Amino acid sequence: MNKTISFLLVFAPLLGFSQWNFHHYIEIIPVNWNCTIDFGNSVFVSADTGYYCYSEYCSPSSTSSHLRRTINACGSWQNVAGESGMGYSAYAVKYFPPNVYFIHNQQGCLTIQYTTTGSNFQTLLFWGGHWYQDFYANSLNDYKLVLSDGDFAHYLNSELVLHQSFTDFKLVKLHFPSDTVGFFIAKLPSAQINSLIVKYTPSTGFNIVYQNSLLSFTCFDFTSDNIGFVTATGGTILRTDDMGDTWYFLNSGIITHLNSIDFVDDSTGYAAGIAGKILKTEDKGITWVQQTCPNASYDNIAFIDDNLGFAHAGRSIYKTTNGGVTWIPTGLKEEQSIITPNPNNGIFTIRLPEPVNYQDTYDLHIFDCRGKCVLVHSIGSHHGDIPLNLSQNPAGVYYVEIRNKANYSFATRLVKW
Repeated sequence: MNKTISFLLVFAPLLGFSQWNFHHYIEIIPVNWNCTIDFGNSVFVSADTGYYCYSEYCSPSSTSSHLRRTINACGSWQNVAGESGMGYSAYAVKYFPPNVYFIHNQQGCLTIQYTTTGSNFQTLLFWGGHWYQDFYANSLNDYKLVLSDGDFAHYLNSELVLHQSFTDFKLVKLHFPSDTVGFFIAKLPSAQINSLIVKYTPSTGFNIVYQNSLLSFTCFDFTSDNIGFVTATGGTILRTDDMGDTWYFLNSGIITHLNSIDFVDDSTGYAAGIAGKILKTEDKGITWVQQTCPNASYDNIAFIDDNLGFAHAGRSIYKTTNGGVTWIPTGLKEEQSIITPNPNNGIFTIRLPEPVNYQDTYDLHIFDCRGKCVLVHSIGSHHGDIPLNLSQNPAGVYYVEIRNKANYSFATRLVKW
């Protein structure tokens, strides 16, 4: 099953999110005050390596596209692709193993580039007169597009084998669990919400298989045994057992909107949405359990393997390395050895790293497992070992973030019995 480790990035801050300091925040400074930044999305391909793309619009009419990569878990980012000048803008970066795809506009033409090395992108498609909405690749030579006007395009071996427009609906998103069978989130031409599920096969074409005018669908995922799921508004999760011909409701246990769903294997999956909701199932979606996670509004959740997953909220990225039990921030070096003894009953010692400048001071933040800051302290680097007393705090997992004035930062966690 192809895994797309993709996250939507939004420019506006999320309501109520500023209270959560336990995150990695992607920030880009425009080249001057006449420029604005529009984010595309980001993807992670491993624990350390990820990409994000954005467009830079500069007055009066200059546009640039940018693709950046990290190979140190968001510690730093480098440009690996993009174009500067007139008529360029970044749409998305996608990952369908083993290729990373960069989709952007190049002087009015839809351009798709790909790489297997992380740089040295090669052009896969250069197509004039069209704009992008969604992309899916079963392989390098078999890829599909939803265009911004709701059309569908299918390329096979570099040839356009199908380009189709619709009058009854407009396509919005796509997912192909096999080379030939595809599913689409769609909407009626005059509607504002994505209320349709459309199925495609070469023999039957495009057909509406489910419609609900009260729901707006958001994301698909299918397991390797062809069971499928789709998320929607109102905490809705639908499941199909017959490759999308019929769909029925699952009990998610919540009523807040879900934006993303991803299955690690045939049984274990995760769904994420607004208001700090991450759900997990281990029985093919029959039951869902809310996970302990920061109170953010998650745009996307995706797992690379059984343990390693990423949850994206706005421009902040959270990571789990233990199957969703705990979430840690990306971009911070994890140093388990700086706290001793760990675990214990609440009396810890923090050993600071060797200071570069002995005049440096460090800001220490302690967060509980729900992301609430329970302690803030400023300490001088020359203090050496720092006592930490959490004996009056409840037992559980706590996270430590230490940052100096030069923005050097690292994080770890401790366990109080």
